[in-house]
Amino acid sequence: MTGNRKSMTEFSDFEIIFNTSPIGMFLLNESSKVEKINDAAINYLNLNPESVFGKPLGDGIRCQGSFETALGCGFGQQCPSCKLRLAVDSAMKAGEVTTRLEYSKILIGEEEKKRSWFEASITPITVHGKRKVAVMLNDITDRRLVEVSAKKYQVLLENARDIILIIDMEGNILEANKAAVLAYGYAKGELVSLKIFNLRDTDDWKSKPINEVGEQGILFETNHLRKDGSRFPVEVSAYITMIEDRQVLVNFIRDISERKRAEIELFKSEKSQRVLYERYRSLIMNMPDSFAYNKVIFDKAGNPIDYEVLEINEAYEKIFNVSRQKIIGKKYSELFSGDDQEFFRQRMAEYGEVASSGIELNSPIYYSKWSKRWFSVKLYSPEPGYFVSILTDMTERINAEHELNLAKENAEAANQAKSEFLANMSHEIRTPINGMIGMIDLTLMTTMSSKQRENLEIAKTCADSLLKIINDILDFSKIEAGKLVIENLRFDLQELLNSIIKAHLPMARKKNLKLDYRCFSSLPPNLYGDPNRLMQVLNNLLNNALKFTDLGEVILTVRELSKTNETVEVRFSISDTGIGISEHEQAKLFKNFSQVDGSIRRKHGGTGLGLAISKKLVQIMGGDIKLESKKGKGSTFSFSIKFGAKGELNDPASNEIMSICDAVKPLRFLIVEDDSVNLMVLTLMLKEKGHYVEAATNGAEALECHARNQYDAIFMDIQMPVMDGIEATKEIRSREGDNQHTPIIALTAYALVGDREKFLSYGLDEYIPKPIKMDELFRVLNSVVKRDQGKIRSNEAGLEIEISEEGKLINFKSETFIRCEDDLLVIREISGHIKDLETAIALHDLPLIEQAAHKIKTSSEKLEADNLKTLAFKIELAARRENFEGAVKNAEMAKIDFKTIRYGGELGWER
Repeated sequence: MTGNRKSMTEFSDFEIIFNTSPIGMFLLNESSKVEKINDAAINYLNLNPESVFGKPLGDGIRCQGSFETALGCGFGQQCPSCKLRLAVDSAMKAGEVTTRLEYSKILIGEEEKKRSWFEASITPITVHGKRKVAVMLNDITDRRLVEVSAKKYQVLLENARDIILIIDMEGNILEANKAAVLAYGYAKGELVSLKIFNLRDTDDWKSKPINEVGEQGILFETNHLRKDGSRFPVEVSAYITMIEDRQVLVNFIRDISERKRAEIELFKSEKSQRVLYERYRSLIMNMPDSFAYNKVIFDKAGNPIDYEVLEINEAYEKIFNVSRQKIIGKKYSELFSGDDQEFFRQRMAEYGEVASSGIELNSPIYYSKWSKRWFSVKLYSPEPGYFVSILTDMTERINAEHELNLAKENAEAANQAKSEFLANMSHEIRTPINGMIGMIDLTLMTTMSSKQRENLEIAKTCADSLLKIINDILDFSKIEAGKLVIENLRFDLQELLNSIIKAHLPMARKKNLKLDYRCFSSLPPNLYGDPNRLMQVLNNLLNNALKFTDLGEVILTVRELSKTNETVEVRFSISDTGIGISEHEQAKLFKNFSQVDGSIRRKHGGTGLGLAISKKLVQIMGGDIKLESKKGKGSTFSFSIKFGAKGELNDPASNEIMSICDAVKPLRFLIVEDDSVNLMVLTLMLKEKGHYVEAATNGAEALECHARNQYDAIFMDIQMPVMDGIEATKEIRSREGDNQHTPIIALTAYALVGDREKFLSYGLDEYIPKPIKMDELFRVLNSVVKRDQGKIRSNEAGLEIEISEEGKLINFKSETFIRCEDDLLVIREISGHIKDLETAIALHDLPLIEQAAHKIKTSSEKLEADNLKTLAFKIELAARRENFEGAVKNAEMAKIDFKTIRYGGELGWER
């Protein structure tokens, strides 16, 4: 009795899940007939519930196979081709569970039929002592359609008989199909390294056809060159389209050598067309393009009114499905009707001009309803009053272009959906992580024991690693698109290795494993490269080693392979005494979303993406991951990367002292943020440093606060209710006009490529991606506030500078003009560029003048020396325009301006 109650309770729980599940589910009784079906399955399969209950699978839930097999309707339980039925039989008879069964069916609903792809799970259950089968269907149709669309695009491209070249607007060949490889004699890799101009044999190769292709495309003839230097005539149909946000030119190219040979032969003789036709009858009759020889009929005023068909070839007969006996001697007005007749009537004047003047003419591509095909038409006159029309069947090409565009649009739509998903996931995941990292940072600022501090620092390292994992999931699409940016930062290798090992110690201690690293002393303490990407790779390899090792040790070894004055090649090896990997299984490791076998995923978890990303990151950094392993004896993953031994940082802020961190003069900030956790974290960070903070939860409240008070800076969240951050920023900029400027810093969880540039274009001054780190916050804040206040000081501080005729500093007065050591390095750098400029002027070498001026302009940006930057630009522009006098004039002004900066900088440093 107790067992029955338990069974009833379990079945009741199952019914609740069954009825509320968003996944399609139905329940089959012991006779394999539909007993229950939930709303999700009814909606997905477009069924009437009454037509399903009590019927076997294949009849109640019908597929195309139930109509096409010899068994027909009513025999769903016996359908021999149904994978789902076989799995149901196994569950019913043997109690077997089937998961992730993927197959395709054409479902027959109430009013429609459509092909769908399923992922099904079949599970036996027991209710009141009777075995039943629960079936869950997950719709994977959209995913499969994207895959089919991408394959179809590639198949169309590779199997087209015509040459297909895709080029950019500078003429670089981006893609070429098999027909192109065969036609030009180049390997595909050679073709895509050429420009289209390398294949053309014309005098106007620099401008045509790229600059002449309009919205409707262009059709023209030209000569192309093969790799061996031989030329061949081609007909080119080109149009402009967009592929992955890039404007490209798609060229369908047909080798018209046979047609040209026929035309040349036609023009060789000055005899009558009839004699010419008889002589080359075999050639004309076997042309693949349709050929018609016509006589123009003129009225008394000499205007063309019709034309008579004198001869056609076999291709003409096939295309228009008409015998030569029924068409020769007939007028076009008698042969064609409707749209075709209207087309020929509109072209009558052109045909008459061809017959009278002897010019050649290419008519636009048109669609013939008579033959239901697309044609391009070429006309020429062998003798006055007559003309030849050659019709090339363009149907296959037009259809291929249509299919190519359709497949491209589908693939781009799928890629756009993926990008939107990544952007949304970035925003949703980063928000809670922002609160977590912020609270850890704030807690680390309080008094605590050394053990507590160590624990929190490990937690912060792990949180940072989690953030990097999220970033790398987003970067996965960037890697595939070739848009991943590798930074060049100075970092302490020993410190990096210590933090990595410390983060993995808890897991090693939990499994009683020895975890250590060996770093050879010959390595320099500081290297230049991307420490974040290096840490990501090492974290992933160490995590895998610890995960798959139950006894023994995991050792990270770091040694120097080679060294020059500029670079150091470092080899990293991670060895373990774990389960090892057999040779035939090793190939699976570095594939996307792949693991050695299903049992690994069930026991240890994981997406199977980490090693694939790690391999691609190492390759981008100039190395490659290698694996040495034996089943049951452990594994060693190793890779080597070249780092800079010295170089310029692209992130100098890593060593910058944030003068605004500890407030000498408290500043007033407005935080506009709708998330309470993020608002609290940011408020505590700023108040901890002694600054005043006000808060608003949306853009409308921010405008009210801005109307009442002045702020040293505003932190603006982007996505908020009522009014978002973009609209609020535009309104503030509109209010302030040109006489006032409050720095506004964007706070957002969106962190994809291009987001920063997009936000700055809206009028914001800077951008901080969430989760917010304290050092990044004050670096950006210091930069923005100093930049803004620097403008105020130049107007209010009474900066007084006097220069003697020799360019020496006589008087300098500014309490705020204090330069750091980095600025002095830049000043010395500019001094060298100034000397190069003077040498170039002495030599009257305009290219060298332009090059030196460009370097001065670039270095001036580092000092925010706007006047010197402007003068350098003027010198660069004058040199480019070959205006030597203008370059010299601006160079003299630039030298005076630089002396002001140099002496002021040296004086400020001495203070």
